[in-house]
Amino acid sequence: IHTVENCAYDIIHLLSQLDIPTTTDIRLCAHSFGGKVALRYLEICQGYRSNSATIMSGALKQPSPVSMDYDVALTPSIRTMLQPSHVWIVDSIPAPHSHNLHSYDKNNMDSGSNTTSNPTSNPSAYSTVDTVIHALLSLPAVFPSKQYVLDELTSPPHNISMAIAQWIATSIVDAEVEAGSSAKPSCRFMFDIRHIVELYIDYCKTDMFPFLHDYSTDAYHNGIGGGVGGEAKTKIQFICAGKNNAWTQSLPGSPDTDDDAVSDADLELLLDTYRAGSGTSSGAVATPLQFLEAIESQSPSIAVRHMSHVGHWVHSEDPKGFISLVLEHSD
Repeated sequence: IHTVENCAYDIIHLLSQLDIPTTTDIRLCAHSFGGKVALRYLEICQGYRSNSATIMSGALKQPSPVSMDYDVALTPSIRTMLQPSHVWIVDSIPAPHSHNLHSYDKNNMDSGSNTTSNPTSNPSAYSTVDTVIHALLSLPAVFPSKQYVLDELTSPPHNISMAIAQWIATSIVDAEVEAGSSAKPSCRFMFDIRHIVELYIDYCKTDMFPFLHDYSTDAYHNGIGGGVGGEAKTKIQFICAGKNNAWTQSLPGSPDTDDDAVSDADLELLLDTYRAGSGTSSGAVATPLQFLEAIESQSPSIAVRHMSHVGHWVHSEDPKGFISLVLEHSD
């Protein structure tokens, strides 16, 4: 239920309920987790399914299982109407990646027992997210105050920065107290951490590189083999944070290499081995940034922009620079 794909369908359902004019210029701007949601949204509007390496024509199949009772008939005309003209992906790496929630057990979580491993003993490129999730899992469902959460998150063993802790605390609301109860006022999070865990695990598994690769090809837009046909309507633009080292870490099934040049043969070979989950010694692309820039070189519909002086929180570290970059490259 709690998946990247269903989040994309949430957007489709929302837009379908807004009764927007068919000529509306839809533009998406998505950060981090939202980046994969935006790409999945575009993939659905394109009638494309990268996980089966096929391009579908006609009616799009709904994901299965789906708990939401969506009544949107995704006909070709509806898909065309909902297709955005621009998609800005802000520091969101399309590749799958590891996480430290392998021992997460929904049944144990439901009973209040957390069996996840300690992220500090198994750091990853996304260890900040893992650390935050583990910290939230350690908190009681109801707590005395916002300050209690700030103190817990910023203290050992979590040692989360005050800035991130304060951002998390914006999701704290007053807990409901039964009328006539003598219980002291208390607080809770407005979200269910179990759902956050499920969303994050699915985000880690979701791979949007095959779709991006195929989206960059002439065959895709010329409709060869049942493709969608025509020129690319959507411009996909990535903003990469220079201080996010995950962009320069090896892709799954890819060897370490310092080579900057990427040939067409390397790109195809990497995609094959990347999908198969096995390595290659051919000197193919090794990092998400190299792969993305190689895809960019194949298509005018995909662009990679850089903000080298900022970290993952691009829009909060340099909001003026971020807005300027988006406006500069928006038609």
